[in-house]
Amino acid sequence: MCDRMSFMAKIVIFSDTHLTDKFDEKKFNFIKEIINEGDQVIIDGDFWDGRIINFNEFISSPWQELFPLLKNKNTVYVYGNHDKKSRSDQKTSLFSRLQTESYTLQSGEKTFIIEHGNRLNLAFDRLVDRLNPPKLIEYVFDFWENTMLKLFGKDFFRWFYRRFNNEIKSKIGKEVDDDTYYVFGHTHCAEIDLENHFIDGGFIRHGLGQYLLIEDGNIQAKERWYAMS
Repeated sequence: MCDRMSFMAKIVIFSDTHLTDKFDEKKFNFIKEIINEGDQVIIDGDFWDGRIINFNEFISSPWQELFPLLKNKNTVYVYGNHDKKSRSDQKTSLFSRLQTESYTLQSGEKTFIIEHGNRLNLAFDRLVDRLNPPKLIEYVFDFWENTMLKLFGKDFFRWFYRRFNNEIKSKIGKEVDDDTYYVFGHTHCAEIDLENHFIDGGFIRHGLGQYLLIEDGNIQAKERWYAMS
């Protein structure tokens, strides 16, 4: 499904929060703050982590305090790979007005095609699908990612993950209209590469908050630490 709507408003896009039954007040406050920053919100996948909890556990968790705020912002919910459509039900309407695999936003003179990124079937995704990792592996990966970011810093973290961004760029190709840009999440690697019509909003995890702001065709990457370990 592709929904198209034109806005001259401030749009907040975030992805890959991977919310679970483990509540983090600092993360909650950061998400609340950026929701309030925009006129509309787009969640670009992996809002909650269906490999760790089920949907009913998620909507019953303390994270539900975000739902009225999101609903008030006419939130569009783009499914990801951890929160794929088959793992949820109609109660997604508690926090979003529209649920879709792809959303097209017209802002100013530019068109933004917003998807999570898993549809492109990256090499990493194929490996994960074959292994079908149990919940324990998800916790191990989370610990490893957190440790890598804290020990080596953001620059190394981005360098390590940028290979996945480059793989996406090779898949979307060069035959894109001049004023059309793809916006993804999924890779946990924030990047704006307008020359290649590629944008990634990063993630909100491990104390680091990344998101995008779009206003009248102009896009900005935002980032700050909301917690330090």
